Amino acid sequence: MRASRSPRSDFAVAALLAALLLTTASLQPSQAQESFPVLLGYGGRNYLPYVGGSELVFMVGETLVVYSPASEVVLKVLPPMGEQVELTLRPRTRVTVRTFGPEDSGTWLLEVPSGERMRIRVVDPNAPLFGTLSIERWSDDQVLLRVLGSNAIGFEAEAPTGSPATLRALPGERLTVSVPVPLRGAVVHLMYPDRVTLSGTVGGIPFTYSTDAVIARYDFDVPFGMTNFTVQLPLLGTVGPGGTFPLRYGNVLIRISGISPAGQRATFTQQVEVSPFSTAAPRLVSTKTVRLAELLERGVDLVYLNYRTGTVERLRVNVPYYGLLVIDPRRDASIADYSIRVPGYTDFRVGNITYFLPSEVGIPPAPDAEQRTLRLKGLKVHGFDVSKIAGDVELRPYMVTFVSVHLSSVNLRVRVAGTERLLSASLFVNGSGPLTVEGSVTVVLPSGYYNLTAVTQLGTVSRVISAHSDVDVDLVVYGLSEEVAVLLAAALLQASVLGYLVLRFLRIRQRAAGGSR
Repeated sequence: MRASRSPRSDFAVAALLAALLLTTASLQPSQAQESFPVLLGYGGRNYLPYVGGSELVFMVGETLVVYSPASEVVLKVLPPMGEQVELTLRPRTRVTVRTFGPEDSGTWLLEVPSGERMRIRVVDPNAPLFGTLSIERWSDDQVLLRVLGSNAIGFEAEAPTGSPATLRALPGERLTVSVPVPLRGAVVHLMYPDRVTLSGTVGGIPFTYSTDAVIARYDFDVPFGMTNFTVQLPLLGTVGPGGTFPLRYGNVLIRISGISPAGQRATFTQQVEVSPFSTAAPRLVSTKTVRLAELLERGVDLVYLNYRTGTVERLRVNVPYYGLLVIDPRRDASIADYSIRVPGYTDFRVGNITYFLPSEVGIPPAPDAEQRTLRLKGLKVHGFDVSKIAGDVELRPYMVTFVSVHLSSVNLRVRVAGTERLLSASLFVNGSGPLTVEGSVTVVLPSGYYNLTAVTQLGTVSRVISAHSDVDVDLVVYGLSEEVAVLLAAALLQASVLGYLVLRFLRIRQRAAGGSR
């Protein structure tokens, strides 16, 4: 599908963007919307339901309108600063609440008589550079980066070799879109790629509303097929015919659906970037994966489309990292078996070094971001908390900090008392475990005191040891071996037989003595 641009028509936008506060006009919503007590809109003839606990985003220059389909409703409007305003919505009449200006940026609240509140977040696209860089683990050596909070900031996309140039258009321009087959009864939608979802409550009942973000709709109801369709982009901040959402800078889909010559419904889609910049401006994407080593060494490059000046700015963000290496001074070696989790940070292991990266970095970064230290709590070595041994650990940005933990080797045997016979056992160290021991084992532990408990078939034995250096430990089980148990059982059997014979002999003698009398 191909699309071409024609010169922009001259529209008077001042009247559309300067709506008076609390102007009213009659409007007929769809029957499906009649069931909602309050409806919201961006100034077009289509509405969204009022869903308590959800949020709608408005750009500066866009207009918020409200509508009560059936009954009179008192709506409270709470601005970010200042006193609240109460609006009385009369049945089947809409009210223009406000056309937002730069001074209105922030979160507004709307409240209906049931007490349910809905957030209106007003964003100024012409505000200075702002945003958030999200950092997530993609793999052991790959980092997933996301730009949040602003469509004007992103990573420069690499166009595939031989791919056509991205079509760009200005608000208000006419676009002619071509499809490969003639379509009858065609419908053309201008819409954003992502759907809009409102989740919360309506009248105290959980409710979720999801819809396509349609900017405008054009119907071409002709009996013959057409291959070229000419549509017009609305002006910036306004809703087109049949649309719900206003036009904004960014990617817009042109979706054409109709009946093909074969009698089947066919759909074609063309993406257009609405932008005040020339075709030389780079195309942005919001996500990117980079190698961890590359991120640590060079940071990440971002592109900022400055709508205020119409220029393209490039900036590099250095992500502060904190390195940790745990060593054993006694053996002059690094320790591999250690773990720690730091809330708000994503950790990566490179060999025996752990790197901590903040989960989010401001764009631009805070002035003190590269000077902040990171305090660690709950460091575990070989599964044991060594916070008291290591003391307070403070990591500095862009450095690898060494933490010393002395380790001791405990050469352990589990044997039967009075013999050198070794037993299989389940070993518990300070209640943690079990560790299967086949007679003997060497356990590496941080220096300290430990309670060792071995559970065997012949019994359980416990012992408190001092592991401040390498030590040999025998856990001795005072129980009966299998041979002794067999001999004892045989002796008991013989004793019982002998006792039976002696008792029988005594009874016989007693009877004989009684008969002689």
